[in-house]
Amino acid sequence: MAHTIKALAISIGAALALTSLPSHAEITLLNKIRRRAIR
Repeated sequence: MAHTIKALAISIGAALALTSLPSHAEITLLNKIRRRAIR
């Protein structure tokens, strides 16, 4: 039971790490677009 929970936690952490890189870039791009739209 503990092993499966640990494996799930590791897989979730890896998935978040992989998805956070492109999403962070998208967020910065969206912020730049918003700043241009406001001006």
